Amino acid sequence: MAITYVELLELSMISKILPHVSTPKETMVFEIQGKFSFASESTKCRFNCVSGGLKFVQTGAVTFSTDTIAQCELSTPSLPVGSCQVTLSQNGVQVSSNSFQILVRNPVLVTRVTPSSSTAFGGTLLNIEGSGFPDNIQPLCHFGQMSVVKAAVVSNTRLTCSTPTMRIPNNMKTVDMWISFGGIESSVQSFKFFASISIVKVNPAFGPVDGGTRVRVEGINTLPELDIKCLFGGATTVTPSSIKQGTVWCTTPSMAIGLYTLELIVEGGNRISSNFVHFEAIPREKVFRIHPSRGIQTEITERKIRVIGDNFVDSTTLTCFFDDVEAPATDFISSSEIECVVPFTQLGTKVVRVSNNGVDFSKSSGVYELLPRMSIAGISPHQGSFLGGTIVVLTGVFGNYEGVECVFREKSVAARLINASVVECIAPSSKIGEVVEINARVYNTLAHVEDDVDVRFEYESGPIVTDIIPSIISQTTNVANVTVIGSGLNVTDLL
Repeated sequence: MAITYVELLELSMISKILPHVSTPKETMVFEIQGKFSFASESTKCRFNCVSGGLKFVQTGAVTFSTDTIAQCELSTPSLPVGSCQVTLSQNGVQVSSNSFQILVRNPVLVTRVTPSSSTAFGGTLLNIEGSGFPDNIQPLCHFGQMSVVKAAVVSNTRLTCSTPTMRIPNNMKTVDMWISFGGIESSVQSFKFFASISIVKVNPAFGPVDGGTRVRVEGINTLPELDIKCLFGGATTVTPSSIKQGTVWCTTPSMAIGLYTLELIVEGGNRISSNFVHFEAIPREKVFRIHPSRGIQTEITERKIRVIGDNFVDSTTLTCFFDDVEAPATDFISSSEIECVVPFTQLGTKVVRVSNNGVDFSKSSGVYELLPRMSIAGISPHQGSFLGGTIVVLTGVFGNYEGVECVFREKSVAARLINASVVECIAPSSKIGEVVEINARVYNTLAHVEDDVDVRFEYESGPIVTDIIPSIISQTTNVANVTVIGSGLNVTDLL
């Protein structure tokens, strides 16, 4: 008679499996906790699963760490979506006294987190969009490995949670952000925490109501990586044209006349600036006319023009522009009149515009013509009667100006323009022996005297005529002799 021996084993007990909720993966690892009365390399973890009304069985290898903790590893194919009862077996025989249920759910995907950044103080409300969100498990938001906050379920595709306080080493820190449902973890998104932003100043602080002012906002902790926007008056959002370390550039929208707050915000409307500044919308400046409308170009003579218009502002940034050249100085007279110094620039016709803030310009303008300076190459004669009346000829470059005058020291007389190179002047009277320098002037600008040119004119005694005999002669083609009576007639070049 054959004798059969049967080995009776004490059954193990499973108390917990982690994670108890999972998603399908190529390799799935579970931690089994309980009381294990044996440890054998032939021990398997057995998964009896139900998915869509169908039953599936899969087994994995078990590695015992202690008599209370073991690890179960499943390779492909992955577990199906559904529920599984987990037992331990040896050689196809169950060796656990009980089974433990785990759930296999579809993967949780996060497709979008808005906004994608927050201040280090936290409290920013995030909208999390994705798929596979369970409706019966409390979701958690994870920010790095250390910060976890509860999330609120809005729908099976949307959650919300508020950012925690985060310690950051410098101005900004990027962390991995994900959500979890029980043991199910979502895909990972990058999330930024940054130091609080403070606005230092804005320039210009005012501009025209029709908008278009390019405003420079200087601040602390403004970073190009942040999705910063400008908010005017708490209502109008503007996307910056440029963001650099410490500087944000925004263009103002059209606004009614008045004073507005200017803040910095991020995507989603969360305010990130710790303060605000003011921006004032004012009527745009206007130019009606300028006077004078032309002048001589010179480096040493300050030339000014009057600009008549409207909506001029008494500010340090008030200025005139001649084409693209700014006036060296501008004086405010009234809201309808200013005075501008003409810059030294190229000759020709210049469009004159006015700017209240140094950035925006009047849409209307005036025209100013910069003319070349006259120059003197010589004069003749250098002597004449103290009684005046000597015709003095000036040669040089005189253009075709109207109103040219000759200057004999402090006395000025009208000049006759012969051509662009010659003018004639009649010398005024003066004292015998007085020596004066002659110059020409137009538009209140003296002509340039070329190097080594003698422009001195000396007043001499000169001839004095008291009578002419006969005083009347008949018209004839013959030469007629007359007697000139007077003094100082003994000169050789008398005509």
